Amino acid sequence: MSPSIKLANGVCVSLNRIEDQTAEYLFVDINGPNPPNINGKDLFAFRLKFNEGKIVPDGDGFSSSYIKTPDYSHNCNKATTGNFCAKVIMDNGWEIPDDYPW
Repeated sequence: MSPSIKLANGVCVSLNRIEDQTAEYLFVDINGPNPPNINGKDLFAFRLKFNEGKIVPDGDGFSSSYIKTPDYSHNCNKATTGNFCAKVIMDNGWEIPDDYPW
């Protein structure tokens, strides 16, 4: 991960270009450098879509029901990387759903 900015409330935000080098990612760690620093628990990934002028949770375009399965390596599931967990929370009105994997 690239260097991050720590906000006054302790949240850390990092901008990073990863994977195919065509997408910029914004990572938000809600409790800063404190543990556990795990995707889906306290670390959430967003994609910057410059051509559309918006920021979306990583996994945008997939349904929350699919994202909660272990079928894809980035899904929001304990058996995966958990990169798509912000999408699950967003789809539930920014509340953690009862069936959230963590």
